Amino acid sequence: MFDKFIANQAAKIEKVRTRQSNTKMNLIKTYSIIAVVAGHCRGGGIGFPMENWVLPYFYDMAVFVFVSGYFYKKESDDANFFSFIKTKALRLVVPYFIWNVVYGLLNTFFRGIGVIDYGDPISLYSLFVRPWVDGHQFHFNIPAWFLLSLFIVSVITYIMRRLMKLLHILNEEVLLAITFVISVISIYLAQKGYNSGVYLCLVRAGFLLPYFQMGFVYKKYESLLGKHKAVLIGVITGCVYALLVLSKGNLDITAVFAEFIGNPLVLTALTILEILLTATICEILAPAFCKSTIVKKIGDNTFSIMMHHGIILFSVNLVIYIMSKFVDISGFDVAAFKSTLWYAYQWRDSRIYLFYVILAVAVPIVIKDISNKVILRANSRKNMSAEEK
Repeated sequence: MFDKFIANQAAKIEKVRTRQSNTKMNLIKTYSIIAVVAGHCRGGGIGFPMENWVLPYFYDMAVFVFVSGYFYKKESDDANFFSFIKTKALRLVVPYFIWNVVYGLLNTFFRGIGVIDYGDPISLYSLFVRPWVDGHQFHFNIPAWFLLSLFIVSVITYIMRRLMKLLHILNEEVLLAITFVISVISIYLAQKGYNSGVYLCLVRAGFLLPYFQMGFVYKKYESLLGKHKAVLIGVITGCVYALLVLSKGNLDITAVFAEFIGNPLVLTALTILEILLTATICEILAPAFCKSTIVKKIGDNTFSIMMHHGIILFSVNLVIYIMSKFVDISGFDVAAFKSTLWYAYQWRDSRIYLFYVILAVAVPIVIKDISNKVILRANSRKNMSAEEK
């Protein structure tokens, strides 16, 4: 059993290592995951390029759904329903719940010794139910709520595509329009108060739904759009400017809680435009980064970064907290550290936040690389032993 697991993991690692890299998509994922991490520690002490135009927190989750849709294979439409569910569950759901148990135990330990004040007690609800609601049960893995939403979106898209294909009415553009209508309705329902309990799970998935199909359709027209990059950037920025200036009041999206401020149509249009703008800019930059190991590493490890950057941020603060017990560390807010995972110590000035971002992105990648090497070495030794016999 264990040997089979190691062999399967080794095969997956080799597949990732040998597959052809898509630099543009890696750049999109790199920018977006850094935006997510930086957003969790006060912007990382830096300003993002064009942050007054491309609003990272508007679309940072939608863009990952977009990338997933981009890599969706049309032959999956014909896959057995249970086989499709199993594949997606093994990739997204099972790892989530394994780490949910691990982080539940860690949270219980640190609460028990008085280091932190947040987190739920371990129970069937916190282990298996709340993750589908808001994912805030143990805090260390809060950012990973997205994985379960991506699973739901993938399954709903598959079902819609399968039904339309069976009825011989599958049209990619029509399906895209249908999913955008669902997204606008979901935003409207969330604004009317249907964004708690089971409703939160549904409206959040509804909001994200069209961006999976958008990624698939984008791939269809990618070469055409690539011929007019300068014109596309001009048109998109003009539309974004018009929407931002002409819209009344504040505009905001908090996907995790399905909280939306602004007209649902405007919010949807801005999300679409900002994804397209990011994709176009990344296409222009792709030739300069085609040999970048950093971009490839980050792009290939967004799952690990999303899952684990919370515990890295906490670990940095934990070290400072322990040091504060022995030496005077001016400005470290112990009460804030104990009450929230997202506390960041401002040492001298806000540029220290960049240190948090670098570690939160780099450490999960390093740990994943080490674990991959251990698995490959174990598999190699197993194969050598089998040959000797």
